[in-house]
Order: sequence, then C-alpha cells, then structure tokens
Amino acid sequence: MFFSITLPILAALLSSVFADPYYDYAIYPVDGTDDGKSAIIQRDLESILAGDNIFLSESATLGRFFWWATLTETEASDFQNSHQDEVATVSQACYACMNYERVVNKDVTSRSIIKKRGIDLQKNADDDLKVISQPKDTPNIDDLPGYYYDSTAGQNTRVYIIDSGASNNFQFTGKQIDWIWAGPAPDTGKKDDTSGHGTCMLSKVIGSGVGVAKNAKSTMVSIADYNGNTNIESIIDALVKVYDDIALNGYGGQAVVSMSLVFHPKNFPGTDPEPDYTIAWKAAMIKMINALISVGAVLVAAAGNEGGEVTGFPAAFGATIPGLIVVGGVDNLGNQWGMGQTAAFVKVSAPAVDVSCADADDDQDLIVQTGTSLATAMVAGLVATFLTTGTTVSQVQQHLYDLAYDRYDGGPDVVYNGLGNPAGVAATTLVTIPPAATTVMPQTTANAYPPANTVPASTGAPVSFSVPS
Repeated sequence: MFFSITLPILAALLSSVFADPYYDYAIYPVDGTDDGKSAIIQRDLESILAGDNIFLSESATLGRFFWWATLTETEASDFQNSHQDEVATVSQACYACMNYERVVNKDVTSRSIIKKRGIDLQKNADDDLKVISQPKDTPNIDDLPGYYYDSTAGQNTRVYIIDSGASNNFQFTGKQIDWIWAGPAPDTGKKDDTSGHGTCMLSKVIGSGVGVAKNAKSTMVSIADYNGNTNIESIIDALVKVYDDIALNGYGGQAVVSMSLVFHPKNFPGTDPEPDYTIAWKAAMIKMINALISVGAVLVAAAGNEGGEVTGFPAAFGATIPGLIVVGGVDNLGNQWGMGQTAAFVKVSAPAVDVSCADADDDQDLIVQTGTSLATAMVAGLVATFLTTGTTVSQVQQHLYDLAYDRYDGGPDVVYNGLGNPAGVAATTLVTIPPAATTVMPQTTANAYPPANTVPASTGAPVSFSVPS
C-alpha cells in the first residue's frame, strides 16, 4: 500500500517548511521628534501587525527613540526600503544571556555600626568598604577599625540601578525599593532576579551591611525580559524611562544612575565600520546620556572586564562625554585588577576583587564576587553620599576625582570619601553578617549585530555572555 500526496498538499507542506521565519526588529526613526513621520511609522507597522504587538520607546518630552516589532525578514526589508524618509534602520535584535558560577563559602563576621559627630563607623566591615574611607596616613587597611561614612549615608538621594532585577535579601530589610521595567518585552510586575547580578549591585549601593550609601533611596530598573535576556534597546529604553522619572518627579540634583553593564558592538562581515544600526543606537544612547546629565543626574558606568583599553559601551562614550563617570577596578590594596579595562578617561577606580554582596538565591546569605560592576555600584553609592553632604551635581564629579588617590606610587587613583580616621567612637549597634559564598561575577554584556544597508539573515541562537563584571 502506497501513501500518495496530492500537489496541493505537497505545496502546503513545502510552504510551511520554507516559510519566512519571524524575528524581533528594532526600527529607529530618522527624527523621533517629527510627529508626522512617527505617525507614518506607527500606522504602517499597525497595517502589518496588531497594535499590541508593537512596542514604542518614547519620552514624554524627548520624542520617540525606536519601535520594536516581530517581522519576517521580507517584511523588515520591505518596510525599510519603503520608508527611507522616515526610518534610519530596521535591524534584527540581538539578545544576551547570562551564565554565573558560584564557588566556596566565606567565614561569618560581625560588624558594628558606631555613631559620633555625624560620622558612623561600621566596625569590622569588609575590606572593600574600608578602602572607601582609607586615608593617606593609613596605608594598611588592616589598621582601620572599619568603614567610616557620613551619617546621612545618601539620605534623600535616589540611585537608579539599571540591571537584571533584584531578589529579597536581608541586606534590604526595612528598605523601600521602587521599580521600573524597561525594554520591548519587560517582565512587568516581577520583582525578582534570575541572574543575581542586579541583587548584588543593589546591595553594594544600599545594603545595610555591604552598601556604601545605606540610606539612599533606590529604584531598580529591570532590563531583563520574561526569558531573563536583555539587549541594546532595553538599555536605551531604561535610560528613557529613568529620564522621564527624574524630570517628572523633580529628582534632578539628587539622582545617580548606576550602569554596571557593558556591550560590545560587532559588525557582520563585509559591512562598514559604522553601519546604519550602529549609528542609530549610538545616537539614541548619546542623546539620552546627555539628556540625563542636563536634567541633573550623575551617570556612572563600568569600564569592563576584558583587559586592555575600554572597548564596550556605554563606558566608551566617556571619551566624548566628559560628564560620564567611568569606573575601573582594583583589588583592596589598590593594584589594578588584571581584567579591568582602562583608558585616559577612566579617572577613578574602586574595589572589584572579592567583594561581598547580597545573594539572590538565599535571602539570608552573601556571596563574594569580582568585576568592575561592583566597583561601579560602590562609586554610585559614594556619589550619592556626596550629594547629601553639600556637594552639588556640578561639583560632584570633580570632587570624586580630587579625593581619589593612588594607594601606591604610579597606581590608579582609588576612591576615598575624605572622612579620615576619627578616634574615640564607641559601638552602639551590632549587625551580624552570615557567611558569603564566593563568586566570579559576570558582567551584563550584550553583543550588537548591526546589519548593512539591508536586513541580514538571522544569526541563529541568541548571543551569550559570561564575562566577569
């Protein structure tokens, strides 16, 4: 007995096998402030897709930055070719995924918070915190009783942590954490962190035992989608939403934006060094960084963890945007961390090796991690403390640089809060910190795959990253 297939059935089967697949695309406008051109883009996307399948990243005051839509390659190419007056590029999205590895445990320690004359002392603090308040006349951090910090501890400032989210941890007990969900496919309403990166960074800013600015207000800006991935457009949309939050709520002058993330653009073979997609996302990100600075925010970015010169973004914008603070990494003795990236515009470094932070997998535990992400979060916290002690936004970057100093001749300038080593303080509060598992912390990294003048074929699986941060 033979099974026969009619021609119509065969045609249908072949059509399904060779159907044009769907991909996520970012559509960048020529001019996002042009209402007429933006309306054309929106209208014609809706003619292809239902309105609820289209995402638009826009600011209440700055205009539209990009659209996001699921299209076939043919639809994307046709849309770009037929909208050359309105669209700068239609580019296939690139995602990033995370890979974290945890290792051994660290011994338990006790830390006391001591108060006197507007200065608090956290006794027996981890060395990375002690480095922050290490004066020049105390070259050995073992001679410091703990971490000295101004008693305001960042009070009334707000730090936005653009990252993977945050999970519950005892470091956040009694603290209010506000949330913003950004990107084309945000996991809105989910207050969690599957990667652990954001939890760690948040704790280095506001953590009761491991944080630099323990009283600062915080907003977690989650750029993870429902699969835990992120992309360049999610970062841009995060900056857009942070800008609107600052502008609409009057937070200018008391806002810090912490970006413990790096992505490295890579071109398809044979394309120009600056193809349309690269030009488009760079322009959008530069516009948002400058807009945030102009509205009174201080921006802090990680230098990166690939060794050598800074190559990733947003850190690389430090070469042309002097108001962007780019942070390098050192160990607790002030030695340049071998994988920490450097540049002439990286004017300050902070501890990045074996740093304690909150564990996203155990709400009663800490982990020990390594990377410039941690240094960045700590500097963001330090900036917040400066803003609450009389330093203005226009002064704070130079104040940070002026106080920083090398821990040995010729070494990188390492942050210092300027409080010295006051004596005669008696303990009042005991804070017990449980064991911390040690980890190498991967940096939130995305690879951009820009097309040439036409939409490229799919590269297949999402790009993964496991570079320590």
